[in-house]
Amino acid sequence: MFTSKPHSFLVAGGLSLLLMTPALAQTYECEIRQRSWAGLISESYRFEIEAEKGRVLVLDPIIRFAEGKPVKGAFESLSDTETRVMWSVEDVPIAPEGGPTDATFEAVLTKDETTTVQVKAVWSDESDAGNGKGRCVLAQ
Repeated sequence: MFTSKPHSFLVAGGLSLLLMTPALAQTYECEIRQRSWAGLISESYRFEIEAEKGRVLVLDPIIRFAEGKPVKGAFESLSDTETRVMWSVEDVPIAPEGGPTDATFEAVLTKDETTTVQVKAVWSDESDAGNGKGRCVLAQ
């Protein structure tokens, strides 16, 4: 005779499914409050990091204008509290006349009581394209 209760079997099975579900992406909405005058640092950034897949998507007003959708980037954990995100944008619409049109970007997100971000940009000829600092929130 079967002595287990069907209810306890269903609960255990449900927990197993929850434990097997992959972690969701962490999406950070960042507002840049201090920017240099070099020009390529936007006032806002969105980073969608999927650590299990090794994937990050980045969106800001420049990317939205130049590409029309988020760009893929790369990321690495520098420590338990710091993550570096790197990406590039080709044919930047605000490139200096006669100068380079492609740029690479790097952002370091630091998680403490709040999450802060530092962003820097470099034109393809290695010249400075700006830097900035701000705060981020983890989107729901």
